[in-house]
Amino acid sequence: MQSLTYTAMMIGLSWSLISCVKESKTPPAQKSASVDLKPEIKTPPVIVKEKIKTKGPNAREICTRPDSIPKSPETIADILVLINAMPKPLSVPCLIDTLDNPFYVNATDNQFSGQPAYGYENPRIFLFLGSKLIVSVVPSGPGGKVVEFGYKTSETQTIKGELEFPVTEDLGMDAPYTYILNREKDGTVCGTCHFPESRAPDGFPDTAYTSLLVKPLNGYDVQLETLQNLNKECESSAGDHCPVIQSLFVRGNVQLKSFD
Repeated sequence: MQSLTYTAMMIGLSWSLISCVKESKTPPAQKSASVDLKPEIKTPPVIVKEKIKTKGPNAREICTRPDSIPKSPETIADILVLINAMPKPLSVPCLIDTLDNPFYVNATDNQFSGQPAYGYENPRIFLFLGSKLIVSVVPSGPGGKVVEFGYKTSETQTIKGELEFPVTEDLGMDAPYTYILNREKDGTVCGTCHFPESRAPDGFPDTAYTSLLVKPLNGYDVQLETLQNLNKECESSAGDHCPVIQSLFVRGNVQLKSFD
């Protein structure tokens, strides 16, 4: 009897296992989702250049150099390309805005010059661009109406040019030279003080002349601290000289440089 009961139990267990196996069917395989192997295209972020403004009652948004001009000018021809690429009218402060920082400068308060300084607030300021180009400006007053250029051909000679500002139209490549031609057109008005004078070497317009590099006279030096103080004063008080002074300092780095 016990043997029959045991046999029946085994048969029941076998059917139970078979039933479990039948019910545990493997679910039908799901079709895998198609995988897009193309690389993800990411849209580059739009970089908005921060607009820089000067401070105080003379506050203005500074000008920027066009993308077509990759670097700061190092020749008079480069200056002309930059000027022609800028919106018009173009002011002196706007031109300075477009130049690369840091600025290496020298300054004088000598009023006996074709581009005279005009009191404490208006020294004549020289900007050294690259190794050969010198640009001089006066913040306001009679000397503030022009920008002068000197391109060194040697340690003692420069090719000189000058432009009246604001510039209202595109200029020819000979414009800085024709502006300073003397009445006879056989030299420049600069030759009176910067003699001797001779024609510029090949590569320059026929109206370009080279003459003696005259360095600022000793005893008229304007210190960097004076320029810094002028800039600070312009943050709280208005003045015709302020736009040019602030254009030098708005990006921070200005260093004094002596004439070599």
